[in-house]
Amino acid sequence: MINDKQKSIPNLLQQKKPRRPLGVVVAVFFGLLVFTIIPLIQVGFTLRLRNTIRDSATINIGGSEIFLGGALGFANVTDLELIARVVPAALYLVVAVFSWRGRPSRIRTIFNISSISLAAWYIGLDIFKRVQSQSFIAATEGFSAPSPASTLQNGWYILMVLILCYMLWYMNRGPARAFYRGYYLPAPNTIDSDPQAP
Repeated sequence: MINDKQKSIPNLLQQKKPRRPLGVVVAVFFGLLVFTIIPLIQVGFTLRLRNTIRDSATINIGGSEIFLGGALGFANVTDLELIARVVPAALYLVVAVFSWRGRPSRIRTIFNISSISLAAWYIGLDIFKRVQSQSFIAATEGFSAPSPASTLQNGWYILMVLILCYMLWYMNRGPARAFYRGYYLPAPNTIDSDPQAP
């Protein structure tokens, strides 16, 4: 039979609130960095350059007038594309704040789903924009070799996926689950063991 001391162990574990693990801190920080801070910096940088380089700005290269804004690509970024990055980044900030607090308990699942969704969303936006640009270049200038910026963007995709894998891995570990649950689960042998059993 289970004695009173063994019965009290699960209650003591449930009364002890787990601390926020370091891995949760790192995961939330990386999430904010990748899905909120960097996208907002990109939007701010694009707006600043788009306002500085007016649509009428041109430069003369080899006797040809080149549309500066179009050449740099910033004039081709629409307000809808910027909104498509700002709104998800702002919503993810709210999710990250609640994930840091650890409440409500289902926020861990929401955090994981939001991270996966935003990774797919941002990569999809970039790929769609790149396909549009390459189609325009192919139609006007013919074949164009991959630019250093394109190579850098591919490296960023890989880094984003690696960071996402770490976030999902740690958020599903025992310490993270206990933090969001709000209490520790008792070990099976603390309940099932019977000291009087032969």
